[in-house]
Amino acid sequence: VVDGSVAYFGGVNWGSSSYRNRDYELRLAGPAVQHLEHVFATDLQRTGKVVPGVPDTTPQGAEPWLPTSFPDDQIGRAVMTALGQARRSVELEMFVMTDADTIRALQDAARRGLPVQVLFDPGQDLNQAAMIQLRAAGVACRFYRSSGEKLHAKTAVIDGEELIIGSANWTASGFRHNHELDAVFRSRVLAAAVSARMHSDWAAAA
Repeated sequence: VVDGSVAYFGGVNWGSSSYRNRDYELRLAGPAVQHLEHVFATDLQRTGKVVPGVPDTTPQGAEPWLPTSFPDDQIGRAVMTALGQARRSVELEMFVMTDADTIRALQDAARRGLPVQVLFDPGQDLNQAAMIQLRAAGVACRFYRSSGEKLHAKTAVIDGEELIIGSANWTASGFRHNHELDAVFRSRVLAAAVSARMHSDWAAAA
């Protein structure tokens, strides 16, 4: 958060080679920035540091919604809600997926007749089991074609208009144990941009 007016967050680590990875980052302004300041101040207080609290004045129902995975599983619930309410399509790029509930939700979406497309990072062995389960239910799955970089994204496009972007892998630890932050919001313009990039990655993985 810079000067209380703009914020940057997503899945990109700040490592020397992280910027080579395939990932997504958001630049935010408006009420979401104060919400992120509130999250940061709360985290500092959990370390024992005495800092003034920052009130969270985000209007009810404001977008983007910025769920966290600690102390409550807000991200996992947001993912399950989005997948359960999907009516046209689900597109997903995922670094690691092991969470049984979300795998079942993706299977259910495919069984409802929706086109469901999942691109996995090829370097994570845990994705193999998820891919077998998803393909058995009719979900289209591929491994990202890498030139040394990771598919580090944790990003979904639902029905061509709803986006989930952030740091949480779709795993039990990502949803219920780690402290992660995602954004959930509707934007056909941004969804189209993310979807176009996903389609490019998908075609290259064929």
